[in-house]
Amino acid sequence: MKFTGERMIPEFNSGSKIYLEHISRYFFANQFIKGKNVLDIACGSGYGSEIFFNNGANSVLGVDISEETIKYCKNKYPNIKFKAGSVEKIPAGDKSIDVIVSFETIEHVDEGAQEAFMREVNRVLRDDGILILSTPNALVYEKGNEFHIKELTPDELNSLLVENDFEYEIFFQESVDSNYIFSAKEIENSCMNEGNGVIFENKEKRLPWDARYLIVVCTKTKKNLEIASSIYVSNIRSLRYTEDNIEEFYKIIGAKDEELRLKNKEIKNVLKFSFWRLKEFYLKIRHWLIFIFLNPRKFIRKYLKI
Repeated sequence: MKFTGERMIPEFNSGSKIYLEHISRYFFANQFIKGKNVLDIACGSGYGSEIFFNNGANSVLGVDISEETIKYCKNKYPNIKFKAGSVEKIPAGDKSIDVIVSFETIEHVDEGAQEAFMREVNRVLRDDGILILSTPNALVYEKGNEFHIKELTPDELNSLLVENDFEYEIFFQESVDSNYIFSAKEIENSCMNEGNGVIFENKEKRLPWDARYLIVVCTKTKKNLEIASSIYVSNIRSLRYTEDNIEEFYKIIGAKDEELRLKNKEIKNVLKFSFWRLKEFYLKIRHWLIFIFLNPRKFIRKYLKI
């Protein structure tokens, strides 16, 4: 499958922030999928479907709108079921899915398709099922992504879910040296679940809405879910030197390029002066004089033919 930048492909993106962000979401969702029938809608290159398959899901269905992508997934993960389909017409039966996972999908379609997607989710999701959905936070997410059609603010996401009868708890995802998914309370109180042995210290006094991504865990009925926050720590040493400092690297490279350009211009200007042309002529005469006086016989035989 050709890498276009629209879908995360581990072979191409390993070591980047986008890899860390995508993988982190799937490991967060693992807590909901054991023994369940899972739909990975807009599954992309299929790596997330494989994570669910390997972590106890009863069944996994990966759906993507691209036929090429589905062909790639079927070849790479032959033990997992993949189908071509869209968010507006999900290829699954009514009330057949326990958990729907939709990561970085809804911003790729317009408002009409977003509404249609919610209707389809309600159709295929069982009454006691769970929807886990992530999307960029339009309040802070960098503008200009050519693949995004309609990004959502937290208020817009709330309206979409409430209007479609979903109860939900919202989490906030951001990259530091690792990648966290926390509730608002945990961010504001600089703490997380004490049982996991990890301490989160919010020295920067970040607010929940500062996070670039929103993740909601939704149910059709009000229920008290025990949801664990997560930190995904990458063992790729080069991670902090890739996207976080890329602008700084570009500035350094640009400065070196400018320095080289000025040096080349200086050399060209110097070579234009007659002094350097005279020096070049002098060096040629000097070469021949040395040749004649040090090797007169060779000079006579070669050039005078005597």
